[in-house]
Amino acid sequence: MSSSAKAGRSSRRELWQVGGGINNRILVSDTGSVWAITGGGTLSHHGWNGQFDSIVISNGAQMSFGGAVELGANGGGNNNSILVTGSGSVLSNATTFNLGLASSGTFANSNSLTIAAGGKVVSVGLTQIGDGVGAGASNNSVLVTDSGSVLVE
Repeated sequence: MSSSAKAGRSSRRELWQVGGGINNRILVSDTGSVWAITGGGTLSHHGWNGQFDSIVISNGAQMSFGGAVELGANGGGNNNSILVTGSGSVLSNATTFNLGLASSGTFANSNSLTIAAGGKVVSVGLTQIGDGVGAGASNNSVLVTDSGSVLVE
């Protein structure tokens, strides 16, 4: 989505849900481009083997969730990424942000959030990174780099 495109509002909560979403990409690019999801968002498909999925929000675009954001959560949610880059680029949510959240007996490894070149991530509630129960969550990361880039909790 680019060049001032507007996806409007969606109540769809799961992107890449159940069944092994692998190598999926979302690009929201350019000033005026907005994707607003009224409910919570499970990115990289709430685990269940969701791997190598990515979201890029760039060049002043915005993506917002009315609830929680989960990336690489549960059952093999590994190697997923979010990049928020460029002045005015924003990812926001209304409750919690979970990055690499493993439940009992599952893995959630090597997921990343990168905020660069003036990008901004706004997490209203609890932010959990690499929180593992049982089998575990490891090598999950958040990188905030460059002047003006920010993670707001």
